[in-house]
Amino acid sequence: ILKEHKIILTLINSDDKLNLSDAGIAMYYLENMAKSIGIKGKWELLDGREVIIDNDRYTYIAEFHI
Repeated sequence: ILKEHKIILTLINSDDKLNLSDAGIAMYYLENMAKSIGIKGKWELLDGREVIIDNDRYTYIAEFHI
Protein backbone atom coordinates (compact mmCIF):
# COMPACT_ATOMS: atom_id res chain seq x y z
CA ILE A 1 0.00 0.00 0.00
CA LEU A 2 1.43 3.39 -0.97
CA LYS A 3 0.53 6.20 1.43
CA GLU A 4 2.21 9.60 1.59
CA HIS A 5 5.96 8.96 1.96
CA LYS A 6 5.77 5.31 2.96
CA ILE A 7 5.09 1.83 1.67
CA ILE A 8 2.95 -0.34 3.93
CA LEU A 9 3.55 -4.10 3.79
CA THR A 10 0.54 -6.30 4.49
CA LEU A 11 0.11 -10.07 4.34
CA ILE A 12 -3.06 -11.96 3.62
CA ASN A 13 -4.14 -13.76 6.76
CA SER A 14 -5.63 -17.08 5.68
CA ASP A 15 -6.52 -19.67 8.30
CA ASP A 16 -4.89 -17.50 10.99
CA LYS A 17 -1.43 -18.39 9.61
CA LEU A 18 1.01 -15.67 8.62
CA ASN A 19 4.14 -16.52 6.70
CA LEU A 20 6.54 -13.98 8.16
CA SER A 21 9.37 -15.44 6.06
CA ASP A 22 7.62 -14.02 3.00
CA ALA A 23 7.40 -10.63 4.71
CA GLY A 24 11.11 -10.68 5.55
CA ILE A 25 12.05 -11.55 1.97
CA ALA A 26 9.85 -8.77 0.58
CA MET A 27 11.32 -6.28 3.06
CA TYR A 28 14.89 -7.27 2.17
CA TYR A 29 14.39 -6.96 -1.57
CA LEU A 30 12.45 -3.70 -1.40
CA GLU A 31 15.08 -2.08 0.81
CA ASN A 32 17.97 -3.21 -1.40
CA MET A 33 16.24 -2.20 -4.64
CA ALA A 34 15.56 1.24 -3.16
CA LYS A 35 19.22 1.59 -2.11
CA SER A 36 20.39 0.60 -5.59
CA ILE A 37 18.59 3.63 -7.07
CA GLY A 38 19.63 6.02 -4.31
CA ILE A 39 16.53 5.95 -2.12
CA LYS A 40 17.30 5.79 1.57
CA GLY A 41 14.55 4.33 3.67
CA LYS A 42 13.91 2.63 6.95
CA TRP A 43 11.52 -0.15 7.98
CA GLU A 44 9.30 0.23 11.02
CA LEU A 45 7.44 -2.81 12.33
CA LEU A 46 3.72 -2.33 12.95
CA ASP A 47 1.39 -3.65 15.61
CA GLY A 48 -0.15 -6.36 13.38
CA ARG A 49 -3.67 -4.96 13.23
CA GLU A 50 -5.99 -6.52 10.71
CA VAL A 51 -8.11 -5.02 7.97
CA ILE A 52 -10.74 -6.75 5.83
CA ILE A 53 -10.81 -5.97 2.10
CA ASP A 54 -13.22 -7.83 -0.20
CA ASN A 55 -13.82 -10.51 2.47
CA ASP A 56 -10.07 -11.20 2.80
CA ARG A 57 -8.21 -10.48 6.05
CA TYR A 58 -4.88 -8.70 5.82
CA THR A 59 -2.40 -8.04 8.62
CA TYR A 60 -0.26 -4.90 8.71
CA ILE A 61 3.39 -5.95 9.05
CA ALA A 62 5.67 -2.95 8.48
CA GLU A 63 6.12 0.46 6.87
CA PHE A 64 9.05 1.54 4.74
CA HIS A 65 9.60 5.26 5.28
CA ILE A 66 11.11 7.03 2.30
